[in-house]
Amino acid sequence: MTAKKKLKPASAKKLNQTVPSQKGSKPSNQRPAKDQKLKEELKATRLANKLLTIKRGLESGDITTFEGMFVSFSPTRLGKLIGFHFYSFDEKLADPGKFTYNDMIRLSNLLKVDFAIINNFIYRQLKSPQRKTEERHKLLYHTD
Repeated sequence: MTAKKKLKPASAKKLNQTVPSQKGSKPSNQRPAKDQKLKEELKATRLANKLLTIKRGLESGDITTFEGMFVSFSPTRLGKLIGFHFYSFDEKLADPGKFTYNDMIRLSNLLKVDFAIINNFIYRQLKSPQRKTEERHKLLYHTD
């Protein structure tokens, strides 16, 4: 009779695989943990400074439109921080009446501003003469 070969499990078939040495050498594309941590702290500080700029502008009345907020952040970035999908945030910017109380609460929590300030800010956006002119233009000329 012929002898049958014993089959090895798949995990035992580790041919041509090498284990990287762990003697303190790091791959060239990986930064040391200290540099990475410092970079993340710097990024968080920059974010906090930009949010603080918007907060102070809203509280002092220097920021009167959404475009004033977009000096520090792009609409995409700000919407992402608030938790909006880009298209829904863009829609709400075009028609501030679509902001819900939940949306305004999230915005006030992000900026660490009193809810009344955000509420008044969005209310002023609804009453702005520029917005009325744009709506009148759409009604007269049927453009989208």
